[in-house]
Amino acid sequence: MNLPISNRTSVTSRFPRQLLSAVTLTASALSLVACGGGADSSVYKPIELNIAHINDHHSQLDAVPVSATSATNVYTLDGVATQVELGGFARQTAMFKSIASTPNLLKLHAGDALTGSLYYTFFKGAADAQMMNSICFDAFIPGNHEFDDGDSTLKGFLDELGKGSCHPDPVGQHRSASGHRAGPHRQQLLLQALRHQNH
Repeated sequence: MNLPISNRTSVTSRFPRQLLSAVTLTASALSLVACGGGADSSVYKPIELNIAHINDHHSQLDAVPVSATSATNVYTLDGVATQVELGGFARQTAMFKSIASTPNLLKLHAGDALTGSLYYTFFKGAADAQMMNSICFDAFIPGNHEFDDGDSTLKGFLDELGKGSCHPDPVGQHRSASGHRAGPHRQQLLLQALRHQNH
C-alpha cells in the first residue's frame, strides 16, 4: 500500500536534526579523546621534521645561462640590474647535498619531472631519473605530465628511478625509525594498478 508522502515517518522526523547532530558530534569527540591523552601520553615526544621539496622541473636539467644579447634572467638587487644564471639540476643536487646532515630530513619531489626540453624528447625520462637519483628523494609522486606519453613511458621512467643507488618511492611510502621502508614496495603496486587499468 502506498501512503501519501505526508503520512510517511522518516528517521529525521522521529529524531530531530539537532539531536542527531549532537549525537554525531559527541561520538566524534569521544573517538578523538580515545586517540590521544591518557596517563602515558608523555611517551610520545614531538619531533622536528625538515622537508626539502621540489616539483615541476619539466626536464630542465641545464642551467639557463646569462646571455649577452638578451635581457633574460635580469633581477634588480639593491637597485642594480643584475643578470644571473638560473636553475639546472646540478644546483638542485648541490643544494640537497649541502643540507644532507639536517636531522629528520624528508626529501620530496611532487611530480611533473618530465616533458619540457630536448632531454625528455630524446631520452623519455631516463636523463631525469639519473639526475633525480643524484638527490635520492625519499618520495616521488607522479604529476600529470608523467602520463603525457602513456603508461609504458611512465613505467620506463619509474624503472630508471629504480636503477639508481637510491630508490625513491613513487607514492610516498613511509620509512621506519631505522630508515628501512615499511610495507610492500609501492612502485610495484603502482605499476600493477597501471597494468590492470589497461585491461
